[in-house]
Amino acid sequence: MGFPFIGETLQLLIPSYSPDLLHPFIKHRIQRYGPIFRTSVFGERVVVTSDEEFNKYLIREEGKSVELWVGPLSKVFLPGEDDSRLLGKDLIKYIRNIVLSHVGPDSIREKLLPQMEQICSQTLHKWSTQTSVEVQHSSANLVLELFGKHYFGYDPDKLSENEKISESFINFFADGLMSIPLDIPGTTYHTCKEDSKKVYKILKNIMEERRKSPEKNGGDFFEQLIKDMGADHDLSEDQVIYFMIGIWVATYITNSTVLAIIFKFLADHPSIIEELRVEHEDILKCRDGSSSYLTWHEYKSMKFTQQ
Repeated sequence: MGFPFIGETLQLLIPSYSPDLLHPFIKHRIQRYGPIFRTSVFGERVVVTSDEEFNKYLIREEGKSVELWVGPLSKVFLPGEDDSRLLGKDLIKYIRNIVLSHVGPDSIREKLLPQMEQICSQTLHKWSTQTSVEVQHSSANLVLELFGKHYFGYDPDKLSENEKISESFINFFADGLMSIPLDIPGTTYHTCKEDSKKVYKILKNIMEERRKSPEKNGGDFFEQLIKDMGADHDLSEDQVIYFMIGIWVATYITNSTVLAIIFKFLADHPSIIEELRVEHEDILKCRDGSSSYLTWHEYKSMKFTQQ
């Protein structure tokens, strides 16, 4: 279980430069104890499972024999919020449903695809004017701005420096979520909490503006949450902002990491880039000239790209 309080947190936080997909911390313990083992990290005693069948069982049993629980790192999201109110079974089901309605196939086809093409084209044009690009950080900005615009109309070009969330968000997740939860000035965790307060305050201001002028809302994810505050679900302001941050986190962490990995592997395999180029040039040749924008049919035809 490691040392008192910090447990084996330090071993978990040691960067891995191994080509293996599995972090040495996990790999060594699986070899020693098997696919299910216990440890202590970030001030909490936990069980870690890499057993596929058992993990499926846990997912199926959510809300039955097992319940979702949020550990101390959740406090960086929304200090002071009662986790038990946020993890109610009905609320989680409600959130899943509206997430699917905003990032499901229909939404991708009608809204996300053109937004994605526009922001990617602008970003790639900007990158082409620079002598070098730090891919992971730049990809993180790209994903944050894309989904921020889709979820609640976030447009950094129209905001002052104090109103921009991107850098706070990136610092927050790049450093804060994998830090020892010591809330003392000077620690990474404390800085992370301060950044989360900034994000929270900006979202709260946007919420207040939208409630004052509902006619200006764009039918997005945030608007639906605000509308449902006084409806059957009886959401509080803090819950709405918590869920708003939560869905943004989910899309940011997964997509920015995948983008960075894609760039790394493409750089290692020029032949793959050439095959991608051929597929996309074929799509351009097949256009009748009536549209310069990516269509749903073209997207679905990218058999190699989608690998």
